[in-house]
Amino acid sequence: MIAPSNKLRKWFNHDPQKFPKFSEAYRKELAENPETPKFIAKIRLKIANGDIILLYSAKDEDHNQAIVLRNYLQEKLNTKK
Repeated sequence: MIAPSNKLRKWFNHDPQKFPKFSEAYRKELAENPETPKFIAKIRLKIANGDIILLYSAKDEDHNQAIVLRNYLQEKLNTKK
């Protein structure tokens, strides 16, 4: 699973002031997750045929896990949009 751990997600609780530490911790989880390389490979194939959409369920459009995941993927795939 690529989502943040339940512990991290509950700690963050969509508090914008916690976002920098949440982002750092989630990126660490992604880097240590054995599923991440497979996920990135799938995304690489998908973006070869067009854009992808990351869905999320948060009221705050600027401080959520999709933002962290998008930035992480852009870095790993060397893309910026």
